[in-house]
Amino acid sequence: MSKSDRIMRPIVAVREDGSMAGWFESYAYALKKYNLHRGGIWKSIKTGKPYKGFRWVYKEMYDKHYKDCTLHELSFKRDYSRDSNGYWVKGHKGVKFTEETKQRIAKHARKQSYRQAHDKNSNWGKPRYRRVWCVNNNKEYSSITEAASELGLTQKGISAALYGGHKTKGYKFYKIIEK
Repeated sequence: MSKSDRIMRPIVAVREDGSMAGWFESYAYALKKYNLHRGGIWKSIKTGKPYKGFRWVYKEMYDKHYKDCTLHELSFKRDYSRDSNGYWVKGHKGVKFTEETKQRIAKHARKQSYRQAHDKNSNWGKPRYRRVWCVNNNKEYSSITEAASELGLTQKGISAALYGGHKTKGYKFYKIIEK
């Protein structure tokens, strides 16, 4: 799928009952009509949760449900403690724990932390070193910090180059995977 196909991918706004509220040729048209944020629509598509009163889906997914007569699967239940814009309504009731429940949660957290700290196979609390190899000077480094200090680079730059697959100030790095 090319970049232009992703930009012009049609989307559908779905009401609570699963019916179509409207369809748009792209995100841009929906953003313009409803004055929405692009990330909110994308998150609604990925998670299936409503955004600004509608559940957003790609048109091909809506067409598939329509063809299979399964539009009820697109319906959702509105959270009445939030308004149609997703903000908390006045007087909403949040989750309130009793003192007994708070103490149980704290006790469990302490127990879990103790278990992780004293497990010899756990990496909890131990520094994590990522061995790296620099292509330019054909040298292995025991950590990103060591490579950064020796080459005069930043740890952030090396990490970004490792995970992004590009160079940082002319240096190319690869992770050394130990088996």
